[in-house]
Amino acid sequence: MLFLYSEGYLTEPLNDLFPVIFSYKFENLPSYYSTDEVRAILCQVDRNTKIGRRDYLILLLAVQFGMRAGDIRQLKFEHIKWSRNTVEFVQQKTKNSLQLPVTEELKYAVADYMKNSRPEEDDPHIFVRHRAPFQPFVESHTFYHVINKYMAQAGIELHGRKHGLHSMRHSTASNLLQNHTPLLQNHTPYPVITGILGHLNTGTTKLYLRIDIQQLRTVALEVSDEK
Repeated sequence: MLFLYSEGYLTEPLNDLFPVIFSYKFENLPSYYSTDEVRAILCQVDRNTKIGRRDYLILLLAVQFGMRAGDIRQLKFEHIKWSRNTVEFVQQKTKNSLQLPVTEELKYAVADYMKNSRPEEDDPHIFVRHRAPFQPFVESHTFYHVINKYMAQAGIELHGRKHGLHSMRHSTASNLLQNHTPLLQNHTPYPVITGILGHLNTGTTKLYLRIDIQQLRTVALEVSDEK
């Protein structure tokens, strides 16, 4: 409108007729995949192959813990405390320490990968390349191709949803809210979810409430049927 006014096409500016609408960066709903969809993705992994065993472990860390790709990439053997059945590391993004329980499924997946898949490389990182040079994955590697490969094989409909490994983080939070997770079978309080995801406060965790439709229905206000 300012251009049209400055060029003489309009006798007066019409800016006030088109107010600027400011948007909040969290207005868009996080991408979410149901437990059935997550299970279908995991079922596509061929755990009889070296790459399959590695991919399965990567996906488990993302699905069960909602771990960020960077934290998975930087995970080291020293971070797994077998005596305490925990995974303990410092998050790359927040620099805060995080302690998570090691599930039986994850324990067997780690052992299977270490014994039957991982190249014999003397490197402290758990995940290394399967082709020479056998080095840790570079910083820009987000394991994007890993999850997309199995999403395609499972026939997952994306419907405009984000489909990187980070989408599993959102799904973990949402499924915890709906009590659809192997980690916790009872009611899952926000502080517990905050601890699992490593959020700085529960305010960040509560952003996921927007996609918990079942809980939102319990607080919905009835709209009177008026004409």
